[in-house]
Formats: sequence, structure tokens, C-alpha cells
Amino acid sequence: MRRRAARSRAGGSWPRPRTLVLGCLCAIVVVITASTLMMWRGLSSPSRGLRSESPAGSTDGAAFTLGRAPKEAPIKVAERDGQFSNALKTAAETTKGGSCPRERPAQHAGVRTFFHDPRHKTNFGLTAKILKERGWKQVKDVCEADVVFFNSAQRTPWTRLAPWQAANHLRYEPVIADKGKLAKFLENADRAGRIDSSPFWPRTFHQSVKEDLPYLREIFNGTNKDPGVWVIKTPGVHLGNGVFVVSEPEDFEHIRKTGKTLNNKCVFGCGRNIVQQYVSNPLLLPPHNRKFDLRVYWFVASQHPLRVYYHDGTTRSSLQTYDPTHFADKANFLTNVAQQKKSKSEYAEHKEELRLTFESLGEVLRPLYPDVDDPMHVVRAKICHALATVFLAAYDDLMIEAHVPTFTLMGADFLIDTNLDVWLLEVQDGPMRSMNTPATADLWTRLSNEQWDILFEIEGYRKRGEPVPRDLESVDEFILIMDEQGEVAPP
Repeated sequence: MRRRAARSRAGGSWPRPRTLVLGCLCAIVVVITASTLMMWRGLSSPSRGLRSESPAGSTDGAAFTLGRAPKEAPIKVAERDGQFSNALKTAAETTKGGSCPRERPAQHAGVRTFFHDPRHKTNFGLTAKILKERGWKQVKDVCEADVVFFNSAQRTPWTRLAPWQAANHLRYEPVIADKGKLAKFLENADRAGRIDSSPFWPRTFHQSVKEDLPYLREIFNGTNKDPGVWVIKTPGVHLGNGVFVVSEPEDFEHIRKTGKTLNNKCVFGCGRNIVQQYVSNPLLLPPHNRKFDLRVYWFVASQHPLRVYYHDGTTRSSLQTYDPTHFADKANFLTNVAQQKKSKSEYAEHKEELRLTFESLGEVLRPLYPDVDDPMHVVRAKICHALATVFLAAYDDLMIEAHVPTFTLMGADFLIDTNLDVWLLEVQDGPMRSMNTPATADLWTRLSNEQWDILFEIEGYRKRGEPVPRDLESVDEFILIMDEQGEVAPP
């Protein structure tokens, strides 16, 4: 009674514990809902990317954000056929501060230094060897390195780095390595009329996008006598995991009734999976008729001026003879190494057969296409166009906070069909530098040496204050596919 009277005299009653809990829960729900709507609006709007650039000179949040180009180095973006937006016509001023010292350590005067993440020695062993042969010194402290190497952009300590340091990734390159976000970028750019992804991107729908639901229901409603084969992919999952093929009548019937696949993968209005049309006429490698795809590489050597290059890779083949009706075994229709390694003894015996160079693949294709002068040239040109289109679709986000000396080497997987058309499967922002076969060992040795020749030549022009020419003397096997004027047609 005394406590109740005291509360009354104090000007009101205290809220009950249950009321406090309910109030807190309501506040949390409101905040989460508002944040989700803001994130979704940024992702789904064709005119905006996943992030918006901070005002020039902004120092909100982290003291230094690696990626903003110096004020004296404007981004030269040409408006050609409306390809580029106006978002990054001028460069933002470098944000000040950061954990690493603003000045380069004096103890390393006259010596170039590099650091690589010790958790990924295999991926950077060849790079370390090349740099040491060229007089560079490896250091153990990130803040002492001119260039830092990490396995992915997510692992790179961007807020620690100083303006004199470079990293081996674009800060926001993961936006195209995520299957769902890549699909959204291509869809938005298609709708805006900036690109046409239909020649290389299979028909794709998002389960959680309201506008896509009518199309998905039309495919899976059971009235279509020949719905075809569809692949459900979970973004953010790698090594062939999170992939499920819908091909049998009972699969479609179960989806029609429950909205989910037989293995409980969501199809309608839930989750973030994408539903993609399966390429039903893949080109097969003789004599065993194995399904295969191509792992290729693209290299952003400079952002100001823009220089994006393509490099041949190798094939990745299945160990099995392809069966277009058997999708229960992923090793039948997925060609990545992780799935093939599940047959350990067979993989160990035949792994060299699975990784062909493009020269060897060209010899295989010539007798299959006698009316085509150079089948690999046709394939290569289509791949280059597809990669340039992907870069263009995500240009605004890839170039946010663009830092002049930052560079990146990314991977991409393509499937060839019987018409010699190519289909993009996915993009990797930290491809493994595997050297366990003669083909891959030779590839990475040549690619890595030329990569650094290009970077050093570009750096030389910058140091002399000269414009970087379009045609570099160090370019040999790399093919320029994009510069500040837009897409470059391959030779």
C-alpha cells in the first residue's frame, strides 16, 4: 500500500513489467521493419545500387574508407549510348584518418612491401614468389605493406588501411559474387534499357520478389504439359551446395500443392532463392560425353582510367557420362571440383583430364564445328561481352569509393551449349589459384606474371604523371574488354 501511494504521489503509476516487455518488443519490431524496407528499396530500385555513396569528404563512421579516389584524380566516365549513370562522374575526396599511419613507414624506404593473409598461404604462394623475385619484401604487419592480399573483399580490413596502401579487391565486388544480387543487378539494368543479358543469362526469377510470383506460379501450377527443367539456387552457398533441380512430374506437383520442393526448398514468396531455367542442350566433351563448363578470369587493373581485362582459363569436367534424365546425383550435372572429388579414387586418377586448356578445347571443337573457322574465338568473344555487360550492370556499386591503386582478379563460370552460345553460371570474387594439374599450374604462372607486368606498367605511367594508354606493352594473353569509353570489342 505504501509503495502504491508513493507512486501515486510521484505523479503516476509505474508501468508493469509485462507492459515494459511488450513496449520494447514493439519498438524492436518497428526498427527491424524499417531497416528491412530501406535495404529492400535500395536493392530493388533500378536507379540505385546496394549502397549509396557518402557525400564528398564525409568522415562519418570509420576514420578512413579505402576506396575514395584522390580529388586530383577525377573519374573519367564517357556517356556513350547512355551506358553509364551520372553517379560517379567526379571523384570524392579521400576520407581522412584510419588505423594505419598516414605516412609510409620510414624503415622500408626504397623497398616495396606486401602482406598476405597467413590463413590462405596456398592462394598467395605464387604471388609472393613473383613479388620477391622482383625485389619486394614480405612483411607481417598490415600497416607496413604497400599492397595487402586477402582471400576476399569481406576479409580485407578496409577501415584500417591508409591512402598509400592498395588491396587486391574492389571493396564492393561481393555484390556480383552473390547469385541473388547478380540476378537483381542484371534484371534492373535490363529493365532500364542499359544492357541486354538475355544472350548469356538464363531465364531467372526471385522467389521473394512479388512481381516474379505470377511467372513462377505459371511454371509450377501443373497445367503446363512441358514446363522444362528448372534449377533452384541458394545465394551465398558454394561448392555445388544449395542447388536443386526440378524436372520430374512429382516435383512440380509437390511444389504446386505446398509451395516447396521435395527437399523442402521454398519456391513461392519465401526465402531468397533464385529459380533459373536449366540449359538443356549443354555441349559435351567427347569421347565420354561428359558435361563441362569453363572457368575464366577477369582482371580490373585500374579504375582511373578504367581497364578491365579477360584471360582464358580451363575446363572443369564431370567424371561421368552425362545423363539428361538423372539429376539425383549432383556430380552428373554439376562440374565443379568439389562435387567430382567425392569420388576420390576416380578423381585422383582422371583429374588431369578434367582441366583442359583453351588451346586443347579448341582442338576438340574444330571437328565438331567444321563450318566455323575458329570455334574458340566465337566462344571467347561471347564470354568477353557477357563479362563487360555484368560489369556495366553493377558499375555504380563496383566503383563506389573507388581507390586508384586498388585492383582485383575475379573468376566466372560459363557453360557452352550445342549452338556455341555461352551461359553465365556464377561469378567468384576470390577464385582459388589451384595448381594441382599441369594445365592449371601453367595457367597461373603465366597469368600472374603478366598481371604484375600490367600493374607495374600502369604504375609507371602514374609516377611519371603521364596518361595511361589504352594499349599497354605488357599485355599479351590478357584481352581488354572495358575501358573508360565502355565495352571494347575483342580482336
